[in-house]
Amino acid sequence: MLIRSIRRLLKLAVLVLVFVVGMTVVAIGVALIALPGPAFIVIPAGLAILGTEFLWARRLLKKMRDSAKIVVGLNKDEPRWARRLLEKVWDSAKTLVGMNKDERRS
Repeated sequence: MLIRSIRRLLKLAVLVLVFVVGMTVVAIGVALIALPGPAFIVIPAGLAILGTEFLWARRLLKKMRDSAKIVVGLNKDEPRWARRLLEKVWDSAKTLVGMNKDERRS
């Protein structure tokens, strides 16, 4: 019983920690929209952090990624270098938050 309570408390602590860190990174990214900085990298990184625990963040991150592909026009007709660049930015953001390719969630 005590072990179960400790596990619940630890899970809640991790959830709160992920939420606070993720929202802080997203808030910094939103501030970087007006300030000079890489908001287009920081906001997805914050959502990726939140996505480790929250389904809504994973869905929002997927929508942002799909929208970025449309805006950039990444399809089969576009140059390979542009597709590779977006993939590298995406992989770098995932590496920053500790997600690897096998942990990608839809």
